[in-house]
Amino acid sequence: MSEKVGQSGTFEIRLCSKEDATEPNWGATGHDFRLWRAKEALAQVEKRLSSQTTTLSAYETRTSSLLGWLSAEALATVGAVISRTGGLDASHWETTKIWMLGSVGFILPMVISAIYLSRVFKKKVWTVVGADAEWLMQDWDNPSEVECIESIVSVYLDGVQENETVLDYSMKKLQRGRAWFLLTPVLGAIWSAIVISWTLHR
Repeated sequence: MSEKVGQSGTFEIRLCSKEDATEPNWGATGHDFRLWRAKEALAQVEKRLSSQTTTLSAYETRTSSLLGWLSAEALATVGAVISRTGGLDASHWETTKIWMLGSVGFILPMVISAIYLSRVFKKKVWTVVGADAEWLMQDWDNPSEVECIESIVSVYLDGVQENETVLDYSMKKLQRGRAWFLLTPVLGAIWSAIVISWTLHR
């Protein structure tokens, strides 16, 4: 099969004949084509697996960054409550209760965000590039290079699908955790306004 670009920019596909197949420019043909196809499939699926691993690493890096910011926000919130109320001293108990109640609007969204984000790091089944050496060293009936490569490609293709499931799950948890993270100051401000209004009118 060959491809030729016409003047209009479209591709013209032409099937090779048996006579054409003997020409060197056609590459692997006949019995050699199966081995070439297996090797090419192996190369392509390994690229896909490497790309998926890079994507997962990026998700985990973003998640770690958000968890770091959440920790800083939580410490800042707790520190603000303590500094404004004098801790748990009995003489400041009424003020402490108001500030603790107001901080719930910040703490609760942060906790929800942290729960979603932590799910990105849960234990997972993940396929990486590299065949099992013990499997390769086993005794084969009528062994051949092409069948061995095709077996590896088959395992890799199943792994690609499993990896996609993991990536979809991780992305959803990351998006939800990030959404709650971004909503924290908004929800905290609204809740604080409600608490202040309630305090002034009770």
